[in-house]
Amino acid sequence: ALAMGALAVAGLLYGYNWVVMKTALRYADPSVFAAMRVFFGAVLLFLLLVVLRRSLRPTNTALTLVIGLFGMTGAIGLSIWALESGGAGKTSVLVYTMPMWLLLMSWVILGERIRGLQWVSVALALIGLVFVLSPWSPGGTPLSNILGVAAGVCSAASSVAAKILCRDRKVDLLGLNAWQMLFGSIPLVVIAFLTAESGPEWTGSFVAALLYNVVLVCAAALLLTAGL
Repeated sequence: ALAMGALAVAGLLYGYNWVVMKTALRYADPSVFAAMRVFFGAVLLFLLLVVLRRSLRPTNTALTLVIGLFGMTGAIGLSIWALESGGAGKTSVLVYTMPMWLLLMSWVILGERIRGLQWVSVALALIGLVFVLSPWSPGGTPLSNILGVAAGVCSAASSVAAKILCRDRKVDLLGLNAWQMLFGSIPLVVIAFLTAESGPEWTGSFVAALLYNVVLVCAAALLLTAGL
């Protein structure tokens, strides 16, 4: 019951965050907000590692880098970019097609067979995706729709890499997330410096949105889902 409650709270934090991120984009360029969210989230997780006296060494640097590039640079960067011109609800639906892509990638890369009703689930998900992307569906632009789907694909690729990493060894999930966020933040910071015309407007709403992402989404929700 406790685990189910923690999962429900984490789901609420993640779900409401689409509205929070949409609000943050009123005051910051998408590249700036993405870079700040991931980098400061990494800083907070490393502080937690120090406080909890966990190892600061990455389990596998190469795989952790891949996980970070797909999961942070790709998934978070693209989803925030998609939010700039797309509706929060529609973008979240497109990004959360991730389980469908994960199922297909696991079949091709990991050799996990798709059985019975799983094929029905994939087919229904693809049909649903077509309707969500339909030109008569309000909310969003073609670019935001493509970015949302691409974010879901990147998230699935990151999960596949994480499954490979955790398959033959015990991995500290807190350390893994700290390192993948740090690795993933580097391209985002570079992109922000190269493309953003100005920094964020430090309004109360922006600060609250940033703190929500860094403290509640990157730290609290992670601790709840990881059971730490």
